[in-house]
Amino acid sequence: MKKEFTLNELYFLRSGVRKIKNTSPVYAGLILTEALAEAMDTKQTLYAGFLDASKAFDVVRHDSMLRKLYIQGLEGTDWLLLKNWYTGMRSKVKWGGGYSSAFLESQGVRQGGIWSPTAYKMFINPALDLYETYHLGFKIGSVHLGSPTCADDELLLHVSTKYICTANNYELWLTYKKHANRERYTLSEAKSKVMVFNKMARTKEDSGYIELNNKELEIVDSYTHIGIERHSKVKAGDKGEAAVMIARKTTYSLMGAGFHGYNGVNPKVSIKMWAMYVKPRMLYGLESHILKRKDIDAINHYHKKIIKQLMHLPQRTADAAVYILAGDIPIEGNLHIKILGQLAGYRFLVLFFNCMLTFGSYFCFDMPSVLQDDFQGKDTCNGTNSNSSSANCTRCEGCLGMSADDYNLLYAIYAWTNAAVVIGAGFLIDKLGNRFGVFLFSFLCVLGSSTFAVGAMFKGTSAMLPVMLLGRLLFGSGNGSLTIVQNRITAYWFKNKELAMAFGITLAFSRLGSVLNFFLTQNFNKMYGLNWTLWGGAMLCGIGFLSAITVSFLDKWGVKQLGDEETLKSESKKLKVTDIKNFSLSYWLLALTIMFFYNSVFPFVADASEFIHQKYDMPKTTSSYIAGAVYDVSMILSPFLGGIIDIIGKRGILALVCALLTIPLFGLLAFTTVYPLICTLWLGVTYSFAAASMWPSIPLVVTQATIGIAMGLTTSIQMIGIGISNVVVGQILGKDFQDLPKDKVLVKWKYVMVFLLANSLACVATTVFLNIKEKQRGGVLNLSRKEKAERDEKLLIDDELPDERTPILRKDDRHSIN
Repeated sequence: MKKEFTLNELYFLRSGVRKIKNTSPVYAGLILTEALAEAMDTKQTLYAGFLDASKAFDVVRHDSMLRKLYIQGLEGTDWLLLKNWYTGMRSKVKWGGGYSSAFLESQGVRQGGIWSPTAYKMFINPALDLYETYHLGFKIGSVHLGSPTCADDELLLHVSTKYICTANNYELWLTYKKHANRERYTLSEAKSKVMVFNKMARTKEDSGYIELNNKELEIVDSYTHIGIERHSKVKAGDKGEAAVMIARKTTYSLMGAGFHGYNGVNPKVSIKMWAMYVKPRMLYGLESHILKRKDIDAINHYHKKIIKQLMHLPQRTADAAVYILAGDIPIEGNLHIKILGQLAGYRFLVLFFNCMLTFGSYFCFDMPSVLQDDFQGKDTCNGTNSNSSSANCTRCEGCLGMSADDYNLLYAIYAWTNAAVVIGAGFLIDKLGNRFGVFLFSFLCVLGSSTFAVGAMFKGTSAMLPVMLLGRLLFGSGNGSLTIVQNRITAYWFKNKELAMAFGITLAFSRLGSVLNFFLTQNFNKMYGLNWTLWGGAMLCGIGFLSAITVSFLDKWGVKQLGDEETLKSESKKLKVTDIKNFSLSYWLLALTIMFFYNSVFPFVADASEFIHQKYDMPKTTSSYIAGAVYDVSMILSPFLGGIIDIIGKRGILALVCALLTIPLFGLLAFTTVYPLICTLWLGVTYSFAAASMWPSIPLVVTQATIGIAMGLTTSIQMIGIGISNVVVGQILGKDFQDLPKDKVLVKWKYVMVFLLANSLACVATTVFLNIKEKQRGGVLNLSRKEKAERDEKLLIDDELPDERTPILRKDDRHSIN
């Protein structure tokens, strides 16, 4: 019924009434902000008188209020309902643990009641109409802003003290005093204050002081008005405030065309007018400045406020809903697009050096795979050891003589270290920033690869394996964590544009390192030997460290240029282990799917060169080329698949198809002699599609706040699985693997392929359950970009959501945006 009591005759600057429904009390504060901005722009002094009525709600006489309601058009059963409500109303006073006797009430409305603010507005409205009738106070163009009010807090604005509150016999002041005396309320000179904004030279009409009830009011430097603290000294010249002033001027110039939230053109038309005329002027030239955080915040705040007003939305409406319904993005995003458009070449320069971070480390990661024969080879003489005569002996002078178990332990230690470090590394990066992370983890890659090369120099001693394992441990600590930093830098510079393409290029560069390893390492090893080959890999990691230094400086300057330096410094996310218990079943199924799929790919690539060499009697170089075809395909497809899958969706279905297509592949390798290149190319295709569909699915099955934890935990689960698989493969092959006859060697390789096939079967099982679970929860993984956008918009419009806990748009507000 409250809607019926809010009449068109109410004073138009009265906050929270008329046709602007659910307007926040901040509306009155907004008017002061607008007046202040105009005064600064026109170089005028602005006087603000903050007036407070004494016991305003307590003195509202019921008979006077009912009379005013009747005069203003409230009649019939509604008026009779109120009359009966207030007639014979009794109250008791709580005192001393008990209650007084009941007494009749003839005045007062209870503060905090739903009806009370409206009752007071009706009661005080005739006095407020005087402000509008006499056009007293400040104006912006033809818009009168002289006296915004909120409940019993009244504000008088003018450029001279003469027109605020003086002892002179101005008709307005006398009439207002008559109304106050008749209705038995007063304005408190003790609570009322005056502030002077943008103080200039005093005019002839300016008396220099302000009186109320024949007493001079105190002029203060700060005052809290409806919860907003105001200061008389305002900093002028800030780029953000200047941009907002331009936007205000443009907005006011369009008001004659109906560009305003109340009683104006359709909200959708207003939003288009804003985007076409106001926003370009507000943002013009800002991309050429180094903006401070407060500048961006000022513009962003004004942007959100004006959109809510134009769309008739409550001020409590969540920002995300505002942007989606308006078809806009935050001003910070608009600024980034403008600045990044100017810095297009610059951000691709950042991308190049960011890609080079992991080029060397991915080259080094699979060097043992290419050099597996040299790592496991030893002095052999037709199946016996080197004590036989030299005539029947083929010596391997550079070989390290590792067992198959020891060789696979090199991959296992890398995976387990990565699993243990990656979650803590994510926390460290969040706390200390990208630049710290990129230095630390690229240095660990250099240190680890160098230690690994030093270990090979201890060939034939008991120190060789421990030192090489230490090198792989340090290398694993750096490489997985370096990928996290790399992804964060890419996401920052391409977050509003070409993100999928940028991630694809980053992955392609990493795979290029792996591919060149399979093509070049074997030949380099033949020419210069094993030690120099390993040191060459360490030097490539050194190039990654130099790239880390370069991208660090580029990122620092660019972040400063974008105005995000203060924001990034202030952001310090805390990882909570307790968040893991809130992860859905879909997340855990997805994590297991990723683990089982990679369990079949990475251990295969680690041993593929030796497997192909022994089963198909191919030269080592050719075997390396064929094994590297997995990464060749990934390098070619990765830049394109991310964007394609982002459009078509079907991530869960693609993951299932990839797992199914991997099963026959290992069956062919185990039980047939089909040409191995077909199988490695096949695996490369399924691996590329699986990586592009599985990893981007993680943010879709966890909340925004836990994405970092989820990604780190998934990587950890993945690496634990890969490490266990490498150990299992090593155990299947055994320590005496190199000394066995070929037929027994092939049997062991068959068991390895069956083990990898079993992982593929497990992947199929988890993927089937994942798709079933997703169908039950709405199938978000399989939605296309268009379907997801439609679903999100429907949820925003149909669901009962609040700011964060209550509805974004209540049912009675929805017609405002139709």
